[in-house]
Amino acid sequence: MQLQNKYINLRINLKNKLFFNIAATFIFISILSINTFQVFAQKTSLLNISVPNEQAIVLQFDGKINWTVALDSTKTNLVYEVSNCFLSNTVNNIGSTGIFSSIQTKVQKNSILIDIRTNQKIGYTSYFNPISNELNVFIVYWGNLSLGEDYFHTGLLAFEESLDSIGLDFMYKSLREGYYNAANIIALQEFASGKVNRALKYSDIGEYSPGNFPQVLAIKSSMLKMRGDTIIARQLADKYFELTKKELPKLLVPKNRLSDDTLNIVEVKFIDSLTQLLQNSQMQSTDEYTQFNKLFDTTKAKETTSKTTQSIFNIFPFWMQVAISVVFAGLMLLLYLYVRWRTLQTKAKISKARNQSINSSREATKVTKKNIAPQHATGKYQANENKEVTPPKPNVDLTNKEQPASIFEEKAQLMTDAINSIVAQKQTESPEQSNQKLGPKKASANARTELTMNLLNEQKKIKEAKLKNIPNEIIGKSVKVKEIASKMGLEENTIEMKKAMDNALKDKSIIDKLSSKL
Repeated sequence: MQLQNKYINLRINLKNKLFFNIAATFIFISILSINTFQVFAQKTSLLNISVPNEQAIVLQFDGKINWTVALDSTKTNLVYEVSNCFLSNTVNNIGSTGIFSSIQTKVQKNSILIDIRTNQKIGYTSYFNPISNELNVFIVYWGNLSLGEDYFHTGLLAFEESLDSIGLDFMYKSLREGYYNAANIIALQEFASGKVNRALKYSDIGEYSPGNFPQVLAIKSSMLKMRGDTIIARQLADKYFELTKKELPKLLVPKNRLSDDTLNIVEVKFIDSLTQLLQNSQMQSTDEYTQFNKLFDTTKAKETTSKTTQSIFNIFPFWMQVAISVVFAGLMLLLYLYVRWRTLQTKAKISKARNQSINSSREATKVTKKNIAPQHATGKYQANENKEVTPPKPNVDLTNKEQPASIFEEKAQLMTDAINSIVAQKQTESPEQSNQKLGPKKASANARTELTMNLLNEQKKIKEAKLKNIPNEIIGKSVKVKEIASKMGLEENTIEMKKAMDNALKDKSIIDKLSSKL
């Protein structure tokens, strides 16, 4: 029993020790990983090396760095060592360029080495730009410097030793000697220390003379944008892009103002005088185009116009630009619809006026016809009434015609008798008797009725005249009667009807029968 208990206790102790060891190992690994991550996270990288001219080298990093520099005794080999830094794959070694024999990079433990070799003796100064994270290396020939340049590079040596106040003093002296590049260093240092008002004022000089430090344009642009002057801020951003081919970096401007972030009147007047001097000299000496070229060169004018337009449009944020575009498009659509509606209304009015004009002219024509047409027809009739009607004489050649058949002899005899009686009656009647048969015209008859009666009388006279012209020797021939009737416009049964009516008028018994029926 005791052995069993000891065995159980031993197993429990082993499990506890194993668990403790595992926990301790996990904690140790975690702490080590965190430290390693922090170390690697704090490391920066060298991204690029460029040589803008024979007196400067620019080393581009992606963060803050700690470096040391050494110049050998021959003064032809300059070596920069940057601790806790990686070497990017984008960095290329540079061969012989000007006074530089070679520029090569090496990795040494956690540091990198930048080995700069020259073909002549040189001096050097360095300045790390706190805004762009660039290490500027200046090649200096101390015996050939002006007083302003000497103060400038002496100040840079003070910044390398972290003597910032001494370095600024030398920069002020350099600026008073007319070396404008010192104003850019002052603006960068003041902005890095949080003195944004002093940095903004000294960046006025850098706007016209950025030199190796175009980042002063970024300082002034950010400050003006924060204060609401977006047009000039955008112009400075465009100028920065022209110089660096990069977009303007986003700078964090501190809102709290430091107590010593002020300028005295002497400084303000001095900076304003230098700014005015630079502005005047730039207008006179650095203008590419003469007055004549400005008048005829449209390329520069177009570029200026497009830049101004872009600057004005970029004043507003993106959402406001979208809103303005939508409102403008809506207004253009409303304008188009209004113009279209007005055009349709105008066409409708013109069409309505044209239809009214046509209708009124039709009505006027109808009224004119109603009032004038009868009188006009009557006048035409009266003019024709005075003319003699000469009916055409039928040209009938009867010499070689066949004799009618015996079956029509009786009918031809009747038609001959009727024609002879009508001709004899018309010859014996006088014009006065004919007019009495027609009866007096009523004075109240209108023109249309009178015209109709006159036309009927004329037709009657024409038919009678045609009947008179029929030769007596062909009355008995039925074939010739039909032929003559068709040529003279008479019906075949007209002669027979006339004969029958004459016989009926002479027979009193027939008249009595008709009277009884009526």
